[in-house]
Amino acid sequence: MAFKFRIPNIAFRKRMSWFDFTIACVVGVLAGFYTFKPGLKDAREALERREALKEIQARRQAEAERGNPPPPIINKEKPESVQQQSRTSNRPPWPVALKHMWKSTNARYAFLWFTGGVLFCLFVYSSSDSDHDEDKSENKNERVRVFPDERGNWALSIYAFVEYSSHLDTMIDDIIEIFNNENEIWKRLVEFHISLSKTFPIRFHHIESIRKCIQNELSVSMIKFYTRIENVRILTNEDGSTSFLVFNLDQHRQLSKLVEIIDKILDEHRYPKYYENPCFHVSFAYSTVKNREEKLPKDWQEKCQSVFKQYQCQPSAMSIIVDDIRLKAGKRTYQLTKSS
Repeated sequence: MAFKFRIPNIAFRKRMSWFDFTIACVVGVLAGFYTFKPGLKDAREALERREALKEIQARRQAEAERGNPPPPIINKEKPESVQQQSRTSNRPPWPVALKHMWKSTNARYAFLWFTGGVLFCLFVYSSSDSDHDEDKSENKNERVRVFPDERGNWALSIYAFVEYSSHLDTMIDDIIEIFNNENEIWKRLVEFHISLSKTFPIRFHHIESIRKCIQNELSVSMIKFYTRIENVRILTNEDGSTSFLVFNLDQHRQLSKLVEIIDKILDEHRYPKYYENPCFHVSFAYSTVKNREEKLPKDWQEKCQSVFKQYQCQPSAMSIIVDDIRLKAGKRTYQLTKSS
């Protein structure tokens, strides 16, 4: 199992535009040069001292050639250091500048800070690219979004997570087998939920505000309850690209109360409410095949009812617990209420 590092519950902007990335890099470069300024000054002074020492050495050598004895040298080790420095002065000036600059402690800290800032900018942009690429791959996977994918917009939805039992799992397989008796056109969904809002685009800076408001409201009014499966229906999304096999649920008043709470908060943030007369359901299979209505079995409703009768004695197959409300924004999922 590969380790995957994640930072939970932090408003970290993963979707960054080219303009934002350029500004971040420019600020990082300017701040790095400003922090490097003391090190550059020390290196410049060291080079000036080196040039002055070379000039003094040249004068002394010229006086010695003319027969004038040079003044006595108090520090006998100095000529050796001067000779060593003259050997190193043959190198280009920039390595010497970097060497002296690196000797400064402030310059070392500045280099670490500057490198960390650039890597952070690159990480933010690369993560936004991976986020965008994954959204594109989801769009290529047959199912089509109702609204286009744009940078800066996150697809947000609020729902009740459904944790199904083994009996419900088996019943779903039996029902899908009814529809795929002749043609394999219906594919099972991996995760089940009860939608409590539409899926709509949202700006990043509104996500945390909506999450906190809904979580605060649900912490006071949310109680665990059960809802029952009544029958099987076929629903189609707004643009008609995808149809779903769904369990139609009894219109529990607690579900309507949850929708009222969520609609109120979304309306305050000027985002769309849920449908006026919602049909609460759990989608468990989908199809994007054209003319799929024509390929339905003629007696599919009767066959589904016969499957229901087989599982009537299993309460876990016909009832669903509602106690885990979640908010999904992009690839992130926030748990608004704790599952008991």
